[in-house]
Amino acid sequence: MFLSLLATLVVLGQAPATSEAPLTVLIAPPEAAGVPSHIVSFAQEHVYEQLKTQGLQVVRASELSQRLPPAQRKTVLGCNRLEAACRITMGEAAQADAVVIAELVQFLSGYRVGLKAYATRDGEQLSEHYVPGVREDQLLDALTQASEKVVPPVRRALRPSSEPLVETPAPAPPHARPAGAGDARGDGLALERAGLGVDAGRRWRGAPGRGHGLLRAGQQ
Repeated sequence: MFLSLLATLVVLGQAPATSEAPLTVLIAPPEAAGVPSHIVSFAQEHVYEQLKTQGLQVVRASELSQRLPPAQRKTVLGCNRLEAACRITMGEAAQADAVVIAELVQFLSGYRVGLKAYATRDGEQLSEHYVPGVREDQLLDALTQASEKVVPPVRRALRPSSEPLVETPAPAPPHARPAGAGDARGDGLALERAGLGVDAGRRWRGAPGRGHGLLRAGQQ
């Protein structure tokens, strides 16, 4: 019994360390001045779903607000998101690796839709993607496209070990010459040295006992 327990402890001690924690991102309040509130809410929720689909742990701004004491909510969520210090504060409060900010700007030609991702550690930008001239009925598709472009650079920067390895295919072996196939140029050169022309060599290949015929020709 004791030996079995000891063996189990040894095996557990040799087990590899667990994998890295999943990447966590905070969806900060968006930059969407003048855009109807129902469109903003719908866009934020769609971004949330898209980031979850890509395997990230996602914290909504509303969820962060509920975690914070009332005195800190305005300080954290109402800060100037253009400043790195603000992004660091929000990311640390959410215990997130990165902060994602959606942008919706309305023009006569349609919306400009964008996503930007910043690292919590220093507030610096990791990636961004914009889609211009988006109609209202195209907003979800544009946000999906933006999330697909923004997430991979974030993952490479913050979780490089989770990136799939791309194996370089081994070079194909050189094409083998079929058995019995000769080098026409080499055969012609050998025949010339033996005193035979190319036409004679062709006749020699089809003649019976061609090995002896070549030997006699070389001895002449």
